[in-house]
Amino acid sequence: MRILAAFYGPREVTDLVRSKVVHNELTIEAENSLFGNTWPGHKKTLVVFYRYGRCSKVFQRAAAEGEIMSIKRRHIHHGHRIPPYSMGNRLVVLGAVYGKEDVTGTMGLMVAEGRRDIKASGRLLGGVWRRIGQKHTLAVIYRDKAGRVKAAVAKERDSVHLA
Repeated sequence: MRILAAFYGPREVTDLVRSKVVHNELTIEAENSLFGNTWPGHKKTLVVFYRYGRCSKVFQRAAAEGEIMSIKRRHIHHGHRIPPYSMGNRLVVLGAVYGKEDVTGTMGLMVAEGRRDIKASGRLLGGVWRRIGQKHTLAVIYRDKAGRVKAAVAKERDSVHLA
């Protein structure tokens, strides 16, 4: 298992999550005691983007604060495979999560329309998981024009810039 990027709320926690992978499996609790209270007063989501073995497919998992995320080799097919969305051969959205909701398709369409600054907003990204007064983060993994894999995160009402 190769962890490409991980976020707990608005904080990038890739190295910490990588350190918890044992025998190509990950079991981790989304909790402040492990990651810190990265956004006081708000529930956080742990979002992990990963690849398995030599597979080029990108998978994603999300766990709300207090939940346990478990990715096991024999259950790898249960991870959400992310279809890439691109604008020609330029920018490619590999995956996107708003709260716990997969918004890869929505982000891909926005990028295809030429947008590079995308606001973390339930109104814009769809609000199936959103509750009134609840704020979320938007986590995105993408391939830039040079072919490098990058990741970005934004708090509610802030924007991610995809360059």
